[in-house]
Amino acid sequence: MCGKHGVNDDGRRRRPRTASLMDTAAFVLVLLFISASGLQITELNVPVHVDVRGTATLVCHYNLQNATLNSVKWYKDEREFFRYIPGMSPPTKAFPLQGINLDLSPSKSYDTRVTLRPLYYNTSGTFRCEVSADAPKFETVHQESNMTVLGLPQSKPAVSGVEKAYNLGDKIEANCTSDKSWPPATVQWLINNQMPDRRQSGSYALPDEPNQWGLQASTQWLRLHADRKYFENGRIELRCRATMPTVPPVVRETSVAPHLASNEKLAQRSPAASPTVQLGLLVAASAALLRRSL
Repeated sequence: MCGKHGVNDDGRRRRPRTASLMDTAAFVLVLLFISASGLQITELNVPVHVDVRGTATLVCHYNLQNATLNSVKWYKDEREFFRYIPGMSPPTKAFPLQGINLDLSPSKSYDTRVTLRPLYYNTSGTFRCEVSADAPKFETVHQESNMTVLGLPQSKPAVSGVEKAYNLGDKIEANCTSDKSWPPATVQWLINNQMPDRRQSGSYALPDEPNQWGLQASTQWLRLHADRKYFENGRIELRCRATMPTVPPVVRETSVAPHLASNEKLAQRSPAASPTVQLGLLVAASAALLRRSL
């Protein structure tokens, strides 16, 4: 039995009916939210940069939450180029699209991935994976990501003309050539992590060598004189950096560190005698000559 003023017969305060109704409503909403968000894409793996000489595998993992898969569809720039429907025979269907070539090997897992081969520069674009569940919910979810096809450099820049050691005043002449790429890389020299003076560095055109993918190399020269200010701890670091104009940038670097020649280092470590020392030596020599003459 309940007493007055919301207090039970045993003295405990009872909860208002409105609070119980609100708790029940919140619980129902949580269940509805969980039910509505059952189908999920858990991972979309689309390479940001891919080399035009390679392949690209697009991966789409999902969680059906006890639902039945209806279809997986792939789009590039809003146009469908492939679909997988397990309830159809055959379960796969490809749609022609410029720049898209599908590897339709029988061993591929088309429910979660597609492989593009060969690649072209116009394969670049925004790729979307769309997953749909079957009856009774017929839910559909999708995610998308960008991919850019490039002619990526396969090696670090090549540095030439640098000697192992220099004497102070020697002329340092070096060239740096990036590996062939598309778009061409921008080559830059750094002297002890500092930009060189404009008069110390520049670029020149290389002879065009046609190739299947239109790849091009870039070259930058470096000219300076061996000065003490460059040789920190007896060495100078010359770093060549090749950067492709992408987002994020693709960077390759090569560093060399020639040292100051040993005779110059010895000269630096052997300071000239002070005038006082020179005068003492002169007096000692004169005294020795005087003793011999007596």
